[in-house]
Amino acid sequence: MLSGVLCAASAWAGSEDGCAKGSAEVQDVDRMGEVSWVGPDQHSARVYFQTEPKPCPAKGPCPWRRKAYIVSGDRVTEDAVSGAFSCVTYTAYRLVATPVYEKVGSTRGWVPSEAICLHAALRKKRSDPIPVFDVPGRTECERFTSTLDDDAEAYSGEFRSATASLKVSEATSAQMTAELEMNNGTCHFKSVGTAYVNRPLVVSFDVPKADTDPGPCFATGVFDDAGVHLQLSLCQKPGCENVAEDFLAWQKK
Repeated sequence: MLSGVLCAASAWAGSEDGCAKGSAEVQDVDRMGEVSWVGPDQHSARVYFQTEPKPCPAKGPCPWRRKAYIVSGDRVTEDAVSGAFSCVTYTAYRLVATPVYEKVGSTRGWVPSEAICLHAALRKKRSDPIPVFDVPGRTECERFTSTLDDDAEAYSGEFRSATASLKVSEATSAQMTAELEMNNGTCHFKSVGTAYVNRPLVVSFDVPKADTDPGPCFATGVFDDAGVHLQLSLCQKPGCENVAEDFLAWQKK
C-alpha cells in the first residue's frame, strides 16, 4: 500500500465531515500517524470513522458509525483526542499522469486511538532530536517516519548503488524531482520521477519502453531513515526482471 495515495482498500466519504464532541473532554493535538490495526480476524481489519467518540454496541445498530473506513498503512493527521478516540483526517489522491497525483477528497472523523500509531520523526530536520511519546496505548509506527516540508534537504543529493545512480533535487518546498539511471549489465534505462516530501517519500518512474519490449516497466524508489530501495514492478523489459537495488543511506556522492 502506498501511504498518502488513494488505495483501493480504503473507503472515503469525499468530504471533511468533522468530529462531534462527546461527553469526554477533548484535547487538541497536532501530529501525524498511521493506521496500525489487526482485528480479531482478517475481515475486521477496517477502521470505520464515527461521528461521535464512543464505542459501538457489541450487537445491534450503531447510528454514529459511518460507511467510510481506513485500513492498515493509511496515513492520517490527528487533531484531537477524546477519551479512547482520536479525531483524524485521511486524504486520498489519485494518479493523474505518472508521476503526478491530485487530491481526490478527504474524510475526517473519530476512530479508536489504539488503531493509530504515532510517527517518531515529527521534526523539522533529521538532525533534530526524535520526540518520545508518552501516550498510554500508543506506539511508534514501525514502517515509516514522517517527513515535513522542509525536511527536503535531507533527501536532496546524489545516491549511488553498485549499478545505479539517483539524483534528487528539490523542486518546491514539498516536491522532489528524481533522476534515475540503471546499468547492471543487462538492464539499462534513464528516467525521471516526482515525489512529495510531506508524505513518505516514494518516487515512481516510468521506464522508457523500446519498440522491441513486450510490455511496460515501472520503477519505484522508497525512501526511509535507513536509505533508498529501488524495485522494478510489472516489468517486461528484457534484462530488467526482478531488479532491486539498495542505495547508500543518506551518503551523498
